[in-house]
Amino acid sequence: HRSTNRPTHSHAHSYGALARSTMAPVWTCCFAVVFLSHSSLLYASLVTINDAVDQAALDVPTVKTAATSSQCRSCPRLSDVVVTSRAEHYVPPRGTNMTTFQAAAAFHATRLDWVYTTNASFVEEAHRRGLRVVTPAMNANLKDPDGQYNIGRMRNVHGQKITAPWMRAWSVLPYYGCVNNPEYRSVAFGWADRLLALGTDAIQHDDPGTNGEAVTWDRGDPTSSGCYCRHCIRGFTSLLLRVLSPTQRTKLNITSSFNYSAYLLSTSKPNPVLRQLFVGFQQNSTRSYIVDLKRHLFNTTQALGKPNTTLSCNNGGRWETPCDLCDYGLGELSKSMATPGLLKALFKDAVPPGKQQVLTMPKEAAVSDADIYLIRWAVAYSYALGANMMVPWDIYLPTPNASRFYGTVAQFGDLFAFVHDHAALLEQTSSAVEPQVTNNYTLAHTGAGAGGDGKRFRIPPNDGATGIIYHNTPLADCEGACNNNAMCRGIFFTPSKECVVLYKLIVTNTELEGLSFLHNASHGPALASCNASNVTLLPRRSELASDTGGHATVTPTVVLHVVDWRYAATTGASQAPLNVTVGLDVLGSPDLCKAVNATLLQPGMASTTVVVDVVSSNSSRPAATAIIPSPRPWAMLLFACHKEQGLR
Repeated sequence: HRSTNRPTHSHAHSYGALARSTMAPVWTCCFAVVFLSHSSLLYASLVTINDAVDQAALDVPTVKTAATSSQCRSCPRLSDVVVTSRAEHYVPPRGTNMTTFQAAAAFHATRLDWVYTTNASFVEEAHRRGLRVVTPAMNANLKDPDGQYNIGRMRNVHGQKITAPWMRAWSVLPYYGCVNNPEYRSVAFGWADRLLALGTDAIQHDDPGTNGEAVTWDRGDPTSSGCYCRHCIRGFTSLLLRVLSPTQRTKLNITSSFNYSAYLLSTSKPNPVLRQLFVGFQQNSTRSYIVDLKRHLFNTTQALGKPNTTLSCNNGGRWETPCDLCDYGLGELSKSMATPGLLKALFKDAVPPGKQQVLTMPKEAAVSDADIYLIRWAVAYSYALGANMMVPWDIYLPTPNASRFYGTVAQFGDLFAFVHDHAALLEQTSSAVEPQVTNNYTLAHTGAGAGGDGKRFRIPPNDGATGIIYHNTPLADCEGACNNNAMCRGIFFTPSKECVVLYKLIVTNTELEGLSFLHNASHGPALASCNASNVTLLPRRSELASDTGGHATVTPTVVLHVVDWRYAATTGASQAPLNVTVGLDVLGSPDLCKAVNATLLQPGMASTTVVVDVVSSNSSRPAATAIIPSPRPWAMLLFACHKEQGLR
């Protein structure tokens, strides 16, 4: 969501070249950049420089946080229905006929995440209405006490306040705060204290990248990125004096009076090594800020005699620094990412141990009628994976419209009612039985741009020997091209729909926007399968003896989630019934599983008993087979094994 309207600079033409030049620095040895902030040794990033220096052991400070989801009292549950309300809507906003609390009730919400409020009565009413968790939000551009954006703001190389590219067209510019500026830190920590005083259960941090993100805006153009305030310049000079050897300082002309901002204004060819060092410095600054914020939240709640407050962040489904410090992710999802393989990567494969990921609906600047089918599929798929997707209500849509989307109960209500009705079943079947999947990709690198790691899988030469490039190709088709090519080891996909199928995975720094995915092509035998390749089967094993919620008619051993991608790809066109097969070793011991019962559950429909055929135990793989209607887009099959007499 980049704006092309930005200030000009006499050397602006050089910064694209500067970004490219960092891919091949001219010096050859490595050393670690260490930023010491508030007595906290934080983060190491590698740059290339001529003379080797001694490397001391680097330790990330221990911060009191929830290490696992079981310890995180406010992290999402498998059955949670997450509604967001970016403002307190006591009156229905334009585009909907519901207030915040009416929407929460209509969609059976169990929690209210990511709401900008400092109103204690609003939080109290949310709790009173049964919302278990309420998560007020803070961001990287918090207002001053007088409602302005002046205190401790980020500055460009000319000393002007700056804001994010996608916010530059807003009527009131929300200038970003600099986390190296003690005055802005006071604003931020004071805001956090106000949120704690509301009786909040967690705090959401939007745009948590702060300085580490702002330094990448517009490819590092110092006229529109930052921060170059006096605190950053002084801190960067101090860093250089600490980590560079005398020889290195001489080569770079670094003295105690060095001013990086003045240096950039004085040259048309900035040294790429200094640029790398400055990016590392700002990333460390952000990491220091998040660590210190979490410590502040912990100390404050301890002093108040309250449980520690969970910190979530808008991570876009990515867990690079500093989002790895947050307890769970409340991120925004691009429509281009809504495919079976990539959602599995974002919701499961790429999520660090002990973390959880919640995403918005897949979105772009405008929502079409066809998109409703895709959104419904994505909601269903997220719960089938054991994750959560926010209710599509009060969702920010990207520029140029920057409008909000308010889904209706008619569009999505049956899905969230389904979650509500079978909440106990979703919680009980929390042990995933890893399925055989057609589309299985791991997000490896996120390229340039806000929040990216600046790396990618290298695009091959156009010789067909190391890969193939497809133009104007949707991401789902790009995945399919990789799936159907035995030599494919990964893909690189750009916002302009350039699909690169790669036979060799070579990682390089980049100024290109795009996502790199590793293709996980090795799988064991299929645990569950059906006669349609675009249907995902996700078995989940019950951890309890029965469904105490009373929604199942049999005692489930395994719940098989069936999610039909064709529903999204064909805008809800009717499909033939599915022939579904599940190995008896998934359900239980084949020797003891002489018969199988199955119950079919679907959104908006009554449960039905399904006839199950059990293949003889003399076969190579004993299995149970059932024929079910093609889901629209989600169904759950509850299987239960029988001994010769009675239930197991």
